[in-house]
Amino acid sequence: MDGWLNFHHLRYFWEAARAGTITAAAARLSLTQPTVSAQIRELEAQLGAPLFERGSRGLVLTAAGRRAFQYADQIFGLGRALTESFDLGVGERVELRIGVSDALSKLLVADLVRPLVTADPPVAVRCHEDKTERLIAELTLRAYDVVLTDEPVGPSARGAAENHALGASTLTFFAEAGLAERLRPGFPGSLDGAPLLLPTPNTTMRRAFDQWLLRAGLRPRVLGEFEDSALLKAVGASGGAAFPVATAVAAAVEDRYAVRAVGRLDDVYEPLFGITLRQARPSPAVQRLLELARQLLREEAPAAVAVRSG
Repeated sequence: MDGWLNFHHLRYFWEAARAGTITAAAARLSLTQPTVSAQIRELEAQLGAPLFERGSRGLVLTAAGRRAFQYADQIFGLGRALTESFDLGVGERVELRIGVSDALSKLLVADLVRPLVTADPPVAVRCHEDKTERLIAELTLRAYDVVLTDEPVGPSARGAAENHALGASTLTFFAEAGLAERLRPGFPGSLDGAPLLLPTPNTTMRRAFDQWLLRAGLRPRVLGEFEDSALLKAVGASGGAAFPVATAVAAAVEDRYAVRAVGRLDDVYEPLFGITLRQARPSPAVQRLLELARQLLREEAPAAVAVRSG
């Protein structure tokens, strides 16, 4: 096999794999369908293996195709990172692909993304929410520029991914006004036997809170567990149970959901991490996002709502 790879052929294959059909790839590349098909056949001939199978719903990568796609994704991802590492000219578009763990507060993520999309020039942000494990796997394939999550990557992924500790937020409990008024005296001891809505046990916030409960010897009544943090807040706002949020977004929670603060736990924390590829220097847009997160969590204390009655 000739050692020199034709990167035009590789690009056409990469676009076809991403698009799912030759027709869609040809449209993206502004080429005819026969041209794209012919270039992919030349790449297959050079590599000595078929890269696609024709399925009922379009192109399906073979085992060789999946391997080639991983290399192609890294190659073109590095090319994209190279161009972004230089100062952009007037009118050029900056894109930032963010993977967001479903355990994170959407209000927190919104506070981080808002300054980017309102900047001049604005950053074109693409956010995708999923389980942390899947996000990290897709990060290694360069599907994202950064992943925001509440836990660092484990040993199995550390060779490819790098953890950026961005800070941590304490927890503030909220409830509808009447319940908040009843639970506020004696907080946090008043949580013993109190009705609570909590994140699911697989989240960092929940694990930290459960450990605190053991140390404090308290046993609340857990009425519901939620993977989706926005759903937890929405149900909590309807009344009947208190619920925790990151203190960094406490003011926004009080305003949006018309609930009242019960109290703050200053010795229970929800951390925030940014995960990037180890071999790729973070782009200016990623660096800006990480700095915004550090700044937000540094300013948590003055941003926290005061406990008030009514």
